[in-house]
Parts: sequence; structure tokens; C-alpha cells
Amino acid sequence: MEIREMPLEQLLPADYNPRVALSPGDPEFERLKNSIETFGEVAPIVWNQRTGRIVGGHQRLAVYYHLGRKTASVSIVDISEKEEKLLNVALNKIKGQWDYSKLEEILGDYEIEEAKASGFSAQEIALILARNDDLDDPDEFEEEPDDFIGASWVVTLSFDRAADARAWAEAHGHKGAVKKGAKTTVIRMD
Repeated sequence: MEIREMPLEQLLPADYNPRVALSPGDPEFERLKNSIETFGEVAPIVWNQRTGRIVGGHQRLAVYYHLGRKTASVSIVDISEKEEKLLNVALNKIKGQWDYSKLEEILGDYEIEEAKASGFSAQEIALILARNDDLDDPDEFEEEPDDFIGASWVVTLSFDRAADARAWAEAHGHKGAVKKGAKTTVIRMD
């Protein structure tokens, strides 16, 4: 594998890239920017020398431009356009599953603001940490006031059937919140 430092203007985005382009202000853009600012450039952009197009790393390229960078590390491939398109999809699609117990253990070692450098939002981190709560006796903890300014609480409900989740949401004033095919729904209560 050849890795080379290349000028950003030589890295052509693939017009067929199926990922939605991110812009400054988008939550995913800001999380990626935060990660790059925290850890630097740890994964090269994948670039096809045969076509001159980026195969993987379009979002990172957008962040690099936003940060005023002029160059990026590039992993160079030399493949046909047909192979390039499949590799683009594979790089965007193929992901492993999380071991939530291990993930909770890792993220639990950090304050939420620090843990956001992992790419998870504060709400996602709270859900991950809440997911594995195994408090044996909640009475062991001191009583605390009902309200803290700026605090939020996460309540997780689990249903065996989507119809039950929809029925609960409708009964509590959130008709249409549970979309068909959704496995996870976040309902904000103000």
C-alpha cells in the first residue's frame, strides 16, 4: 500500500458518492471536525490514481478544507471505475457491531465533553452509559433535587413489537414519532 501526502485540490470528490455531503454546522460534520482537531489525521483518504477521484474520505476532505489545510495523507489504489464504485460503497457500508459493555466501559472513563471526541453525541453517550445500568439498590444513593439547570435525563423504554411502541407514543402525545421500520426512536420531552 502506498501512502503519499497530496494537495487537496488534486483530490476530486466522486460525483456518484452515495453519502450525503456534510457542511459546517451539521452535527456529524462538527463531530468529525472535533475528532480531527483532537487526534489529528489518523486515517488516510483513499484515492484512485486511475480516475483521480476520492474513493473514501469525502467527509474528511470537507473538514480539511474547512480547517484551512492544504494537503492530506492519501492511500493510493489503482482500480477500474467499476471497482472504485463498489469500494466506495464498501468503505461506507461495512462496519462491525458494538460490544456495548466494552463501549460503556471505555466511554465511562471520560466526562461527556471529552468522550464526544469519539464521534458520539452527548445524547448517544448518555444512552450508551444508561443502556447497561445494573444498579442493584437505588436506595444506596443519596437523594438529589428534582431539577438541575441544564441537566437532562434519559429514559429508555423497550418494546417487543413496533405496534406496542407506536401505541405508547400515541398514548403519550407523540403520534407519528415511531416510524415504520425504525428500531430506535428518540423522543425529546421539553
